[in-house]
Amino acid sequence: MMKEIIPFHQRLNSRLNKQKITILQVNLGKRCN
Repeated sequence: MMKEIIPFHQRLNSRLNKQKITILQVNLGKRCN
């Protein structure tokens, strides 16, 4: 099961991580400023 799930999550993570990173940067920017 895990071997089949991992590639699928890697695809989603590559997309979600980009969104999460931008959100984290915005949140950090708001906190710092």
